[in-house]
Amino acid sequence: MAGVATNADTAGGALTSLQNTVTIAGQAVVVSGSAVAGHGVAPHLPQTISSGTQSTVTINGIGVVVVGDGADVCGEITTGSGTVSIG
Repeated sequence: MAGVATNADTAGGALTSLQNTVTIAGQAVVVSGSAVAGHGVAPHLPQTISSGTQSTVTINGIGVVVVGDGADVCGEITTGSGTVSIG
């Protein structure tokens, strides 16, 4: 089982969730399509992240991002919660 990513986590750059309904410790859970802040020169420009390692858990029909999912362009792997795991 993998840790759930929140706005407190990174995938090279800071994550900003598309939703704010579901939170862990006051931080929004990150879902597919959420933003990854730029963190260097190409290919590390601002981009999005997708839920690729699990498809079971969704929020409003959108997959939840977990540790192991990568930023859509540069592929840097997300960090995640040490207290909440899914999959």
